Amino acid sequence: MLKKLDFPKDDPLMQLKISELGEKLATLQRQLKDTDKSLLILLSGWEGTGKGQILNDLVRELDPRYYHLTQFADATDVDKAHPMLWRFFQSFPVHGRVAIFDHSFYRELMHHPDINEVDYLHEVRDISFVERLLTDDGCLVVKFFMDQSEEEMEKSLDDLAKDKSRSFLLEDFDKYQLKHYKKFRHHFERILNDTGTLACPWRVIDAADKKKASKQILVTLIQNLQWHLDKPEPTTAQPLPPVINKPLSQVDLTKTLDEKEYRERLRPLQKTAAELLYQLYLHQIPTIVVFEGTDASGKGGCIKRLTRQMDPRSYSVATTAAPTKYELAHHYLWRFYQTFPTPGHLTIYDRSWYGRVMVERIEGFANTQRWQEAYAEINEMEESLCADGYIILKFLLIIDKEEQLARFKDRENTPEKNYKITAEDWRNHDKFDAYVDAMNDMVVRTSSMHAPWIVLPSMSKQYARIHVLEHFIDAASKALEKKGVHHPAKDLEKTIEQDIADDNAAPVNEERKTDQ
Repeated sequence: MLKKLDFPKDDPLMQLKISELGEKLATLQRQLKDTDKSLLILLSGWEGTGKGQILNDLVRELDPRYYHLTQFADATDVDKAHPMLWRFFQSFPVHGRVAIFDHSFYRELMHHPDINEVDYLHEVRDISFVERLLTDDGCLVVKFFMDQSEEEMEKSLDDLAKDKSRSFLLEDFDKYQLKHYKKFRHHFERILNDTGTLACPWRVIDAADKKKASKQILVTLIQNLQWHLDKPEPTTAQPLPPVINKPLSQVDLTKTLDEKEYRERLRPLQKTAAELLYQLYLHQIPTIVVFEGTDASGKGGCIKRLTRQMDPRSYSVATTAAPTKYELAHHYLWRFYQTFPTPGHLTIYDRSWYGRVMVERIEGFANTQRWQEAYAEINEMEESLCADGYIILKFLLIIDKEEQLARFKDRENTPEKNYKITAEDWRNHDKFDAYVDAMNDMVVRTSSMHAPWIVLPSMSKQYARIHVLEHFIDAASKALEKKGVHHPAKDLEKTIEQDIADDNAAPVNEERKTDQ
């Protein structure tokens, strides 16, 4: 049974007119715009509850420059080609703004009472994840569910059908929902119970009296937004205890690969990687490859060798630079959701969302509480992507401090490499040990069964490049095996033997020298 929101009859705010309540909310909206906080209003519930009138009452006095309303319909083919949360990330409020969702990331879940249990739990997990993501970032999420009895819904839909100016709003789904009212009510009660939290509770509004419903929504928003604005900034959290296990110290930096073996293995592996990417495209499996590591650890060289024979239409490289002012006005994961690959494509990240727990941590761009919260946020995001069928490979390339210095000096003294060295690189070199500590924490706290870290010694660039290719081939092969697909990697041994023979039979041309 859904418990409906109600206010005492003598509540002073409920005595005000709707226009007066709207003005109070507009006053708070003006205060909000000068803060790093935001407000997201979700309006959900039964069809035919007259949300249009309630939305009009809600926004009438607001400054339209500082809010946006998004009405979500069924997911399009473009939406379905991205993670479930992708289209909602596009409309989340920036700092200082208000966003109103007519329907929301609850729409697909609420519209399918016959959803299987695995998909139900997956969607509930995604929703819980994104609401925590928003609230941790200073967004107040207020969720309203418009409720009505079966008799009230039947009357509302009949009235809508008889109104010639509005009858076009009546859809087949509305009639279907009424026909299966009891099944939908049971489904709604379960969703509200499973997704209502202390930070994001559901407010159930009786939609029978539209004027009272508008007042209740406005009063709830006024009270909660005032509390949100008055709430003091959280005190700086104490750092997490240091990790006991230091995975970087266990990496054997002496591992190497001689030039002859490197040349023999490189081209066959590149060929197989390209063939596997084509198979991933045919079977619509999206892939994410993340490269992290100290400066000059060879990330660019690994990316170049990985993609050497791949069709450039099937992959993209996202180089993560310092966030822009507009990106800083969003949650830090927002910009990465813009670049996640569609089914069958590969996105390679030259640095990534892990900047939150490395550079932003070390340089003080994020306070202690926020970068510590990022560990769980990243884990949940990656788990959600894997559940959506993504392959995620995460490479951490390791060199020691002396090797980094030597590579920096080589860049500085080689004209064609000068562009690779900046004053920031030298500053980061001075913080080498701090970055090692941060990377140890990162590996321990964000290496999971679905997205483990692959820590590679990169003192020998050839060694790292070959192992990146091998790990990509292994991950792609396993993903295809799950679909019962015969894949080129099964013939890798024969391919290598043939390519070695071809290499020995022909001189190495200049292009191949460059590739090596």
